[in-house]
Amino acid sequence: FVNKIYRAAIARELDFGPPEITRLGTGSRTELAASSFGPGASRMYMTQWQQPDSKKDDKARYIIVMSTRSDSGNWSAPVAITGAVNMSGYDSKEPFVTPDGKTLLFSSDRPGGEGGFDLWYCPLGTDGAPSGVPVNLGSVVNTRGDEANPYYDPGTGKLVFSSNGLVGMGGFDLYKSTGTPDGGRWSAPEDLGYPVNSSKDDNGYFPGVEAGHFDTSSDRQSVCCLELFDVAPRHVAITGTVLDCDTQKPLAGATVRLTDSATDKLVAEQTTGESGSYRFQ
Repeated sequence: FVNKIYRAAIARELDFGPPEITRLGTGSRTELAASSFGPGASRMYMTQWQQPDSKKDDKARYIIVMSTRSDSGNWSAPVAITGAVNMSGYDSKEPFVTPDGKTLLFSSDRPGGEGGFDLWYCPLGTDGAPSGVPVNLGSVVNTRGDEANPYYDPGTGKLVFSSNGLVGMGGFDLYKSTGTPDGGRWSAPEDLGYPVNSSKDDNGYFPGVEAGHFDTSSDRQSVCCLELFDVAPRHVAITGTVLDCDTQKPLAGATVRLTDSATDKLVAEQTTGESGSYRFQ
């Protein structure tokens, strides 16, 4: 099978129309994956590689390419982005463009990293091309293993990525960290945990159609390949009523604290009203 870019219309919630291939004018041996869009969906960034000519030629070189959309809605043939993002002899893949179109994050095994594939970032100009040199996200995020599939929200500073170099459940796991690419300071990566992660590979993060949902890919239910999953939030509520010990009537003005039993840290705090009730989600 040859990887190509497909699209499916959203009918409602998780109801999608039939997948259609996106015509990009590439050859039959050209593989494309991991698309990301610039502002207004006028530019599409992708990973491109070639199927090997033979079994001996098994080293695929991944590059990041860009396609532009015309006013009529047609996409141009993808071309390698200019600048230093694509480095001869090394792989660059899995691009992510921030919603403002100013920053490109990607995975690469180029020199200067922590080992394996690292996450890098590069500023983008108004033409969508790199306007500077790639910078490594640093040793807090990157490991001696592989980091891949970055997602970054400039508004919240949240970075979500996949890694097999951190202590997780097995294979690639999803982690989150907060910081800014140009600041170089990131919080310690936090494993998103079960059931988001599994003992197999869990890759990629993108906000879903419904609020609070996100999409990811995993081979947890497959014998060979990654499949797409929607992850839905599920909340647990802790409720109760504070009563006066003597009268057994609801007690107003009581302070109720919710603490983490493992760390003894305060999670939340409430003061009861006339009903004496409290509720933590």
